[in-house]
Amino acid sequence: MIRVTQLQYQADPNSSDSKVLVPGAFQLLAGPIGAGGPDGLTDHSFATIQRVAAQRNAVQIALREPGLGLPANFPGLRNVFRQGDPNAAASPSPVDFSSPDTFNYTIVEVAEDGTLTVTNWGIPSYRQNTFPQDAIEATPILGFQIAPR
Repeated sequence: MIRVTQLQYQADPNSSDSKVLVPGAFQLLAGPIGAGGPDGLTDHSFATIQRVAAQRNAVQIALREPGLGLPANFPGLRNVFRQGDPNAAASPSPVDFSSPDTFNYTIVEVAEDGTLTVTNWGIPSYRQNTFPQDAIEATPILGFQIAPR
């Protein structure tokens, strides 16, 4: 599982209502490649992943946490891609920053010019105590870049 959200902090330690977004900062949560959880999802259709991401996004917002993903106007955001979403680059949405149904890993690279590239690779999850009979090659699931200012 991977989840990308904007980063926030509590400006006043005595007030849970004082949460503030850190400008230009985000957090990336990538679980262990073999963690339980993704194995509960066996329908890997984009519609299912989109629904699950929307549900997770609603929960985060209800908890007054940043929603899934980065807004299109996030400083330096470019080259957003997501398996199955032809609109990811033009109009990023929560599903473009989440992969709840895969066993995956994330590569974070910083180029000489300061461009940050995040690429999440993985395979579709499968039920616990089973293993696909044929090898499954990891593929890029989602990714994006943050260009320096």
